[in-house]
Amino acid sequence: MKIVTISVAQDDIDCGDRFQCGHCPLAIAMTRTLGRQVHVWGEWEFVDENDDVNAGDFDHGVPVQPFEFELEVAA
Repeated sequence: MKIVTISVAQDDIDCGDRFQCGHCPLAIAMTRTLGRQVHVWGEWEFVDENDDVNAGDFDHGVPVQPFEFELEVAA
C-alpha cells in the first residue's frame, strides 16, 4: 500500500456535478491523481485542524472550499 495526497482544487469544485458519483469534486480530483476513473458514493468525512468537510456538503449546496487529504491505495 502507498499513501497519495489528493488535492481537491477550486476548479474541481467549479466543474463538479451534484449527485453524480463520477463527476463530483472528489471523483474529479481522485481520477486526476490516480490516473483512472473513480466513482465516489457513501458518506465521506474529512477532519483537520481547520475544518470538518462532509462529502455530501457539495451535493446539498453547502459551500465547499479546496482541501487536501491522504488516501491509502494499492501499490
